[in-house]
Amino acid sequence: GKLVIYALDLLSNSDVNNPVSIYPDYSELIRRELGPTTIKKVFQATTNELTLVFSMSSLPSYYSSTKFQNTSIIDLNQGIVESRASLEALYTDSTQTELKLSTTQLKLNETQKVIDTVVHASISAELKKELAKAQALLDKITMTLKIPAELVNDHKNEQSHTITGSTYPNSFVQFSGIADFPEGTLYSEVADDTRKYQIRADNDGKFTYSLPEGKYFKEYETVTVFSMLRGKTASQVRVIKDTVPPEQPVLNPIKDADGTISGQAESGSTVNIYDKGNETLFLTGKADSNGQFSIPVPAAKKPIIPYKVYYSTSTDAAGNTSVASDTQVVADTTAPKAEAVKQALTLGNPLPAVDKMLKNISDNAGIGADNLTIKMTKVPDISQTGYKTAEITLTDRAGNFLVVVVPITVKDELTMIDSNHLLKADDFSALAIDLPETAEEQRQFVLTHGQVEAWKLATGQMINDELTYNQGTLKKQPGVYTITVEIGSLKRVFKVTLLEGSLAFDKTINNLSFGTQTIKSKKQFVSPEDKLSVSISDTRFKMNKWRLTAKLEHPLQTADGIISASSLLYRSYDVGKVVDTKLNEQGISIYEPSK
Repeated sequence: GKLVIYALDLLSNSDVNNPVSIYPDYSELIRRELGPTTIKKVFQATTNELTLVFSMSSLPSYYSSTKFQNTSIIDLNQGIVESRASLEALYTDSTQTELKLSTTQLKLNETQKVIDTVVHASISAELKKELAKAQALLDKITMTLKIPAELVNDHKNEQSHTITGSTYPNSFVQFSGIADFPEGTLYSEVADDTRKYQIRADNDGKFTYSLPEGKYFKEYETVTVFSMLRGKTASQVRVIKDTVPPEQPVLNPIKDADGTISGQAESGSTVNIYDKGNETLFLTGKADSNGQFSIPVPAAKKPIIPYKVYYSTSTDAAGNTSVASDTQVVADTTAPKAEAVKQALTLGNPLPAVDKMLKNISDNAGIGADNLTIKMTKVPDISQTGYKTAEITLTDRAGNFLVVVVPITVKDELTMIDSNHLLKADDFSALAIDLPETAEEQRQFVLTHGQVEAWKLATGQMINDELTYNQGTLKKQPGVYTITVEIGSLKRVFKVTLLEGSLAFDKTINNLSFGTQTIKSKKQFVSPEDKLSVSISDTRFKMNKWRLTAKLEHPLQTADGIISASSLLYRSYDVGKVVDTKLNEQGISIYEPSK
């Protein structure tokens, strides 16, 4: 409107019928001239409810209207009490020189929000100044945390069970990550911090914490150290370093023919096997989960050289290396090698030197005289023709040996040989009566006495059973017969002479001694000192009767030619009787075969 009068009243309750005015000029009517009018009223009051009453009336003949915009009632004392209480809660006492442990940046931010509600400018400035003081005290806390760069599992090292470090003075310190840390009993007093802390740093920020006696960090465990003071935190994480080398590995005995080298070492560790002679790496592998290792020997390194000395080490995942295992000397279990050189000799020639009878001699420990001994252990009889074998034994210093059989052919003009066979047969003579009756027995008789040998040169086998044999007209009668034997392309013809045979002494005695005797006054019978033994062989094809006689060439006499009265008797036994027969110069029969 153009001209109005109005009145503004503030009531301390909402009962409009019984208003209680906040200020005395509530009934004063104010005349408003043309143009917008801003109404502002400052007051102080204590009340739970406040009612704004605005009255307006237009003057006569004038139109009027009212529009309310941004209507507000501002309490000039709002937030002051709350701000002071919030500030006081930040400190330990009224001196406001030390913040409470529970005071954090969050608490300061919350106090700032309360102070921001204060509309009284000078009081707001004063409160902000006090908050800045608290912020300065909190900003002094520059949280750091230092602990050793490495925590280890070596029980001899203090850092295997004790953590020494530094942080902000009097900070709470928590240790976690492994079960051996006892649960803490301290609380930081910071709201919503549920951690339990084991210790607090001293006034210099230093701290030391140890595991219970007998407990140690284990490799690859993760340890977390957490430091807290008034909401400011720092943390450090350490993975326990493995600094303990594995136990001394065990290297099993090694043989030259082994395809693997085995032993025991820390599970999962890397096993290296070294040649002690030149300290070079020979093999590498890994131990399994049971602490066993078996490392294949590559083909290029087989066989392992005997008498080499090897040792092993074990290196864990952290790079710790054990002391060397006990050494192992490679055992020589492999016999030497060599090939025979076939020999062809003419009867009467000597054997060649041993080294000429072998080729391709080798041994994995070397063929020097310090390792290898070569000796002929079976010397063939080369005084006769035929197929022979020599045996040459090669022995290394470990006692391994190889026997090489060397084929030898000894030939003369009667020996036949080609690339496949050797055939030998000699003429011979035998008594006709010794020839067996059956054809098969006669064949064996001829082959044996004719020293017939048929050999297969490729295998060194005698193959007489493969001979083609033809005995022609051979029969059990004295005479000369032709025998033919064949093997492969070889053919040999030889003679067999069957003899008439004879009747002859096999064994006689030339001297018969009765020793030295004393002549007595009575008759004595004296036996020879040695038993008289006579053997007669009758190999005649046609058997005729014969008998054995004995006679004296002359009477018994002394060395001076005096004939003795003594007699030489032949004593025989006939049906239990003793029969003595005096020998004379005519002769007497002493034996006649019954047939």
